Amino acid sequence: MLLIISHSEDMHALILEYACLKFGHSVTRLSEEVLPQKASWSLRLSCNESDRFCSNTSFKSGAHLKLSEISSVWLRRTAKINLNPALHPDDIDVAKSQFQRFSECVWGAIAPDARWVNPWDRFDVTENKAMQLQKARSCGFSVPDTLISNDPSQIRDFAKLHHKRGIIYKSFTPIGFKEEGGDYLSVSTTRLSKDHLTDVFALQNCPGIYQPYIEKSFELRVTVFGHHCITAKIDSQNMPGGETDWRIAKLEHQTAEPFVLPKDIAEICSSLLMSMGLAYGAIDLIVTPEGEYIFLEINPHGQFLWLEALCPDLPLLDTMVQYLVDGPDMLDGRRRYGLSYPAIFSDDSFHSFWKMEKASLENVGTAA
Repeated sequence: MLLIISHSEDMHALILEYACLKFGHSVTRLSEEVLPQKASWSLRLSCNESDRFCSNTSFKSGAHLKLSEISSVWLRRTAKINLNPALHPDDIDVAKSQFQRFSECVWGAIAPDARWVNPWDRFDVTENKAMQLQKARSCGFSVPDTLISNDPSQIRDFAKLHHKRGIIYKSFTPIGFKEEGGDYLSVSTTRLSKDHLTDVFALQNCPGIYQPYIEKSFELRVTVFGHHCITAKIDSQNMPGGETDWRIAKLEHQTAEPFVLPKDIAEICSSLLMSMGLAYGAIDLIVTPEGEYIFLEINPHGQFLWLEALCPDLPLLDTMVQYLVDGPDMLDGRRRYGLSYPAIFSDDSFHSFWKMEKASLENVGTAA
């Protein structure tokens, strides 16, 4: 049995669940978002019988899981617990902390012998950007000179050191703002001007990651499944508005194509995952005009459907299904199940499945 941990609006979880069910694989999907108003959970640990997890509802129906039957777990996304608004204000922090610990207990014990993608105990720690750079460097990647700081004088000195190329700013986590008109603005990787560096208040009150601007020939997104890499070339320098950060280029300007990664770079990617205790990750690299491969970051929960939508020749969905259902030893780059994200998303049967999933969650009754 495959267990998918993710929230109800996650298209990746929905698509993969549909694909697995289509081929007769047993799938259960769970998320903390139903706690405590729409569900009650119980974890039973015993010396006399097999450990069991019980939920009076999953997304579709009640789930009574014999934990030994779970062969693999895709820890895709955790979700916010929706506390009962009737709680006394003084009790909210207590309930929030106890439910947080409760969900951690469940995820930590629900399938100890299963193959996790990725392991629960690596879920948050691997998001540490400084640790990522250190691990990548120790595995053999070139990494940018980096300053992580909220000290205006240190940041200015760093800018002076790299005045020829200039420096860029990156946030630790995605930052977004909603304007009064309803438009959503996000903070992307930004080349800094002298004017940026004069705002002492902003520099001191919002720490950031600062690196020299690196000239690019193109960029790579390397999606790593254990020891198997699927690489996409992203021609960011020919994307209007995406030269510094291709993610903010208009969708019609975004392109990707398959890329054969040099063997030594592929081995470093796999070594990086192993050193971080991960089974899956999406690595972003720059390839300079001189042909040097420079590590930027790794996303342990990196999305991949958007990439297959840009380039259907990349068998990312099929490979993830193989990885979770059949295991890492079966991966060879072929579409073993013949799965294609664009084909599934255009299929009426998938949209019927999607509607049923939404309806089942809306019809879940309040837990007693």
